[in-house]
Parts: sequence; C-alpha cells; structure tokens
Amino acid sequence: MHTFTEEETKQFLARLERRASGANMLIEDEQGRLLTVKMNYESHWGLPGGWVEGDETPLQTALRETREELQLDLSPDTIQFVRLIDMRYHLGHIYISIFRLMEPVTNVQISLQENELEEYGWVTKEQVLSGEDGRAYSYAINLWAADDSSAYNELDQTTIPSSDQS
Repeated sequence: MHTFTEEETKQFLARLERRASGANMLIEDEQGRLLTVKMNYESHWGLPGGWVEGDETPLQTALRETREELQLDLSPDTIQFVRLIDMRYHLGHIYISIFRLMEPVTNVQISLQENELEEYGWVTKEQVLSGEDGRAYSYAINLWAADDSSAYNELDQTTIPSSDQS
C-alpha cells in the first residue's frame, strides 16, 4: 500500500477542479410561510444567502449573509442543514448549501440591505407551486414548496440560455 506524503497530497489537490460554493437560509414564520428576497441583480426571488468567503464554513456564510441582508442575528444552535444543491449553469459548476432555522419566527423585524435587495415577502407553498403571484422562484424555494426532503439535488441549467437562468 502506498502512503502519500504531504507534498504528494498537496500536488494532487492542486490538480482538482475548484468550485465556488454558497449558502442560503430557509426561514419560516408561524403560519408556515417562507421568507423570500428579491435581489436587485436577479430576475427571480430567492433565499437570503451568498457566497462562501475566505475560510468560512457554509453555515458561517448562511449566518453572516442573513445578518448582512436582513439584520437578523441567528444562533448556530438554532440552524440545521437541509440539503446540498450541485448546480451546473452557464457561469460554471457550484455547490449551494441550504440551511433552515429550526423554529418559526414571530413578529420578526427585517431591515433590508438596500445595495443588494429590492424587497422581501412571505410565501406559502401553494403560492410557489401554483405560480399565482406571477413570480419566478429559485430552485431551492421550489424544492421547499414541493416538500422535497432529499439531502442532495442536482440541477443542470447549462442548456438554458443565460437570460432565462433561475
């Protein structure tokens, strides 16, 4: 059996493809509605979240982004991992970790990060699935609405024109 040296391991890891990763947060209220946000740089509604920076873990990213975007300071002890989305799209191949606040929020005060977010809204699963509100929602929100409990999902949007990405 060959044992790899530290240098061999570093060389091997350096040859592997690097993938960006992000993290999002599912936050529900006592009525079972989901908090969604409309980013000013996207055509669809999504979840609070963003890109992993530096040495952050995905959980740290989800907490930081929720604090920055909504002024909600959540404790890591109240958060659980829900799923990993392995997504290929016109800009590359990324991983998105989805976390969930374990308890519903009540009377929450939200203050939007105006340089990134236009507005927020609470939606029901029925609204998302029916399309009755005329909004496009992210893949993660559609999985939530469909009660998809799988921990891993793949999404290949490489065949969709870049203007239609959601």
